[in-house]
Amino acid sequence: MFFVLAALCLSARGAPLQKPGSPARSPSPARSNPQAGTTDAKVPDLLAKAEEAMKGEDCATAASALESVLSLESDHLGATFNLAFCYTQLGRKPEAIEMYREVLALDSKLFPAHLNLGLLLADAGQLEDAVGHLAQAVDIKGDHATARLNYARTLNRAGRYDEAERHYLETLKLQPELAEAHLELGRLYLSQSDYARAEQALLKALELDGSLLEVQRDLILLYEAQEKWPQAEERYRRYLSEQPDDHRLRARLGEHYLRQGKTEAGIEELQRVFQAEPNRKDVARVLGEEYSKLRNFPEAIRYFQEALSGNPRDADLFDALGLSLLKNEQYIQAEEALRRARALDPTHPPAVEHLALVVYLQERYAEAVPLLARVAQRPEPPPLLVFFLGNCYDHLGALHQAIESYERFLGFGKGQNPVREWQAEQRIIVLKKILERMGK
Repeated sequence: MFFVLAALCLSARGAPLQKPGSPARSPSPARSNPQAGTTDAKVPDLLAKAEEAMKGEDCATAASALESVLSLESDHLGATFNLAFCYTQLGRKPEAIEMYREVLALDSKLFPAHLNLGLLLADAGQLEDAVGHLAQAVDIKGDHATARLNYARTLNRAGRYDEAERHYLETLKLQPELAEAHLELGRLYLSQSDYARAEQALLKALELDGSLLEVQRDLILLYEAQEKWPQAEERYRRYLSEQPDDHRLRARLGEHYLRQGKTEAGIEELQRVFQAEPNRKDVARVLGEEYSKLRNFPEAIRYFQEALSGNPRDADLFDALGLSLLKNEQYIQAEEALRRARALDPTHPPAVEHLALVVYLQERYAEAVPLLARVAQRPEPPPLLVFFLGNCYDHLGALHQAIESYERFLGFGKGQNPVREWQAEQRIIVLKKILERMGK
């Protein structure tokens, strides 16, 4: 939050003396002594001490001296204002807020008091109160671009977007080259999906101040929202050329490439992220999934194991690891991973299917039957697993159950798996002949 660090120079009589270029107007002198022209003898020395300390940016010493002044003259306007300023600098913001309120009780039209109080209140999240004081600051000095910019951004934070837009535009009338105002106005338009005006404002901000790297991030969001992928990728590249260690954004670029089907580029960016930040288990997971799709199972296994080191109770990850191990023909390790998945989530459908498959592929037909039968009970089971169930029954000599499973497999439709369909048809013929000979 930007603060107007305007401390008023003090006279011994309590009237703030305006510094050159200071935003403060000169308020009337304020004294607690009812006898005109008199003041406590200690006050001038205390004010001088405070002023010297503030010149040296020693706000702690200045605050102590100003507190002493106010213990002697409680309505000393300049001392009250500067004490509020010192409290702000010292991080004593609740006290600063109360002190600025006392300033305004002494002079309700003091511009810097309204401005600084409004900013403190906004920083504290008291937005409506902040808006009120910033509005008064703008009423007092309508040509003050900084005050109007802070008024606009506080209105924006308060959700009063139409008013915020108006005051951003008023700010830019006063100071057309203020990049910060263009940036914030662009973000306001972006939040309202007004993409054309958002782009115009953001590009203007970047034109005025090329160091505003956050504009590149906003332009990425803008172009992604409009599915303008080449423009988004160009902004990614420009930003990352300046900020190569922004791994959060690099990970987003990698995932963007993957969504666009640019798998090689996506994997390259994500690998750079994971090499720099090995604790990014989310990135390891995505890399595992992508290598699995590419049938590069050794790499998929490696990244799934990395991901599991940070997510040891993730059933989906154990299932993904188990499936990659299965496809890499590492059946024992695959079974271990898939049983871990089932232990974490006994109803996990893919893990049940994959475990049934890995047990079947090890020709442990008796163990495979209950697993495959459980899958086959579903309204729409994977047809191939129904075939495998028939094959298990076939090997175990359960001929009726084998025929039933083969026939159910064939009922899913012709042409999906011609080789298995032919095998099922032939086995049905053979098994029926066997049953006929057995008189069953």
